[in-house]
Amino acid sequence: MILNETLTYSEMGDELTSTQIQEITNILSNSAAIENLKPEDSQNILRNMDGVLSADEEQIQESGNSSQRLLSLLPQMVHNTNSSQFDFLSGMNLGFTAKRVDCSSTTDDALVDFGNFFEILNGSLPKNIQNNAVYIPIGDICKQQPASHVYLTVYRNRKLFTGPTQYQTYGSTTRWAERTADTDGAVEKLAYQRTGKQDTANDEPALPSPCSRQTALPENAPVMSGTLMYNDAIVSHLAADTTMAVLKFNVTKVLPPLHGHFQVTWWDTEKLVWSTEQRCTTTKDGDIITANCPHLTDFTLIVDAALNDPNVCESALMNLGYTVNAISICSL
Repeated sequence: MILNETLTYSEMGDELTSTQIQEITNILSNSAAIENLKPEDSQNILRNMDGVLSADEEQIQESGNSSQRLLSLLPQMVHNTNSSQFDFLSGMNLGFTAKRVDCSSTTDDALVDFGNFFEILNGSLPKNIQNNAVYIPIGDICKQQPASHVYLTVYRNRKLFTGPTQYQTYGSTTRWAERTADTDGAVEKLAYQRTGKQDTANDEPALPSPCSRQTALPENAPVMSGTLMYNDAIVSHLAADTTMAVLKFNVTKVLPPLHGHFQVTWWDTEKLVWSTEQRCTTTKDGDIITANCPHLTDFTLIVDAALNDPNVCESALMNLGYTVNAISICSL
C-alpha cells in the first residue's frame, strides 16, 4: 500500500519540509477515510504520524492546517478499521490503542508511557504507577452512555497543538533568576532561542513577559488523550458529573514553580489554545500529579505562574537587595 512508500518521507524527521508534511497529511487523511481498513494499514497511518512528529516544529506550523487534520483523522480511522482492537506501541513520539466497546462486558484500559516503550494495562490504573498514563473507566461510562469504540493516545510532544498564542517554555533546568528586569530583552532573547532569529515587528506574537502571571508549558510534558465514540460520533461529556478520564503526569524532571502551581488543562479546538478553564481536579503525591477529569479531550500539564522571581522584576526590590548585600559585606 502507498502508506509503506510514504514512510520513506515521514521518517526523514527534522529534514521534512512544510510542503512534504502537507502531502503526507493528504495521504494519511485519504487513507483513514477508506472503509474496512486492515489493522496493519491503521498502524502504518500511525507510524507515519509518528514520523511527522519528529519534524521541525516550525515546519509543522507552516504546513497549513496539517496538525488539525492529523488529529481529526484519528476517529475516522478507528471507526473504519476492521478489528476489535489494534495498537501502536513502538513509536518514538506517539503511543496509541483502540478497541471496540461492548457495554455488556467491559474491560477498562490504560495507556502508559514507560519512556522506552508504551504498554496497555487492563483493569483499573494501579496507584503505584510512576509514569505518564491515561485511563478511561469505560465500565462506569457505559452505565450512562452507550459506546462503540474507545481509543487512548499519548503524544510525547505538543507539535500538533499549535495556534495563535505563544507560550513560554518552563524548562527542566530553569534559570529564571538570571534574567534581568529588562523584560523586553528577556522576551527577545527567549524568542531568539526558540526560533533562531531575532523577533521583528509583524512577526509571530510576542511571548508574555516572564514577570507576569501566565500559562507556561513544561518542557517535557506530554499530551494525553482519551476519546469515546458511539458509532461515528464523538462523546466528550456525560449528563452526570462523572470522571471520564484519569491522567498521571510524572514531574520528576520539572522544577516546582515557586510563584504559581501545576495545573492539568485541555486543548480548546475552537480557539486553538490551552484552556484556562479548570475542569479537572488534581492531587500531587511525590513526583506524580493525578488528574480526574469529567470530560474527554486532549490534556496536558501547564504551569500557572509568574516565571521570574519578584526580586528580578521589581527595581525597588532589586535596589533593596543590593543595599542589604552591601550592608552585609561591610559588617564582615
